[in-house]
Amino acid sequence: MPGKLVHVPYKGAGPALNDIIGGHVDMYFPGFPPVMPMMKAGTVKVLAVSSGQRSEAAPDIPTVAEATGFADFDFTLWQGFFAPRGTPADVIAKLNGEINKILRDPEVRQKLVDAGANVMPLSTGEFAAFVQAESEKYQRIIRETGLKPE
Repeated sequence: MPGKLVHVPYKGAGPALNDIIGGHVDMYFPGFPPVMPMMKAGTVKVLAVSSGQRSEAAPDIPTVAEATGFADFDFTLWQGFFAPRGTPADVIAKLNGEINKILRDPEVRQKLVDAGANVMPLSTGEFAAFVQAESEKYQRIIRETGLKPE
């Protein structure tokens, strides 16, 4: 039915991207890394990035906020390292230091950026504050919109 927005559940980016390329769906909202090879090959067109800032991997692509005027739009997919509750602080500090050392390595960092990731080495305190802020942001969105699980 033309003009009707339909949610199609997929079991991963691969099948969804195949349907985009095949013309079976008109739009997909994936994370950036699985799209990078297809974007570079020209098989998909990225309209905007959902983060609050442009991607280092594709600085010419606008943010959703820039493209649409929704000034506060920031839906960033992110990853981090977590340890079980009760892990000793010295172990956490050692892991954080080693992970950040790896992320700051120019070769590793460039490979991650080339894959579409924005690399942000953070201290344990900075990461905890980030996770807390993200949790509060999505709790607020859920409350304000009345979202319910499907």
